[in-house]
Amino acid sequence: MIPPMVPVSLEPTAIRAYYNTSVVGDEQRFKLVEQSLWQNGFLAKVFKKQKQQTKSKGVDIALATDFISNAFLNNYDVAVLIAGDADYIPMVNEVKRIGKLVYVVFFHGKNLGLSLDLHLASDQFLHISGTFNEQWREYLADSIRHDGKPKQKRRFDEAIEFTNGSR
Repeated sequence: MIPPMVPVSLEPTAIRAYYNTSVVGDEQRFKLVEQSLWQNGFLAKVFKKQKQQTKSKGVDIALATDFISNAFLNNYDVAVLIAGDADYIPMVNEVKRIGKLVYVVFFHGKNLGLSLDLHLASDQFLHISGTFNEQWREYLADSIRHDGKPKQKRRFDEAIEFTNGSR
């Protein structure tokens, strides 16, 4: 008989947090994104994306490489993947095969981008829909004047601060 899964508690802060993304824009924009992520505690891997590209190149491979190699090197016990794409299922299964736990964190609900198969492949699923929606509404309320016009255009680094919860 297999014992029931007991969730492993997560530390309040991560030892290391990776952020893989792609950006459309010039070198200055690229560096701004990279610097903003670094200032918020992320080891950033920022890839350039052309405007006409629908999908970025390199982001998924970089994430998978870090995810699997750090599991193999025994650098973590629990991985927290913030994604909903079914393309990550083989990566999740490989890390679990190595003996690590994988928590998937994403939005939960119809048409929000979460693959049911990825949800089921994880050891634990944590949905952020409610918390994110509440904080996003607050963020937007702070950004809009009473006449409905924006107070000012938000800079990218302010958006990063919002997503990191340090507003």
